[in-house]
Amino acid sequence: LFIRRFGTWNKALEQAGLTPKKLHAITLEKLFDNLRTLWESLGRQPRKDDLHPPGSRYGIAPYKRVFGKWRTALERFVEYANEDTTPGTQLGLFPVAIELQQQKNAHTTSRSISWRLKFLIMKRDNFRCTACGAAPANQPGLTLHVDHIHPWSKGGESHPDNLQTLCAPCNIGKSNL
Repeated sequence: LFIRRFGTWNKALEQAGLTPKKLHAITLEKLFDNLRTLWESLGRQPRKDDLHPPGSRYGIAPYKRVFGKWRTALERFVEYANEDTTPGTQLGLFPVAIELQQQKNAHTTSRSISWRLKFLIMKRDNFRCTACGAAPANQPGLTLHVDHIHPWSKGGESHPDNLQTLCAPCNIGKSNL
């Protein structure tokens, strides 16, 4: 209720004439240093679940407060880390995030496939799984999925030439290789 009305708990306290006990004076540098330490200790890109003591000094809240979303925080961190000129912090240190950032800009179509396009792909494939030939007409309860042949995560587009109809078991058993 207070946060909805005043924006933050500290602003509510200030409006009431009280001094907040804890001011959130976490600088971008502190947030980025925390991410760098966490990334290096984990040996991989940190997830939201990793933002807890003892590995992390800060939780998810400061990152969301400053950047709006966790993904945006990671993207800004990669930009920051790659601008750093100290030895050992140039490109090779955060390759997964750099690859994600490059892939983000590489796509020309949306990852989600419209209902119309899904129908057209299923119609083209005769409402059958292109891997095993199963069809809901022969096997009641079978679910068909429209799947990327060349995975989205590897640069594949949501274009009819890159889409296929798969039954749920075939699609779930498939990876993004």
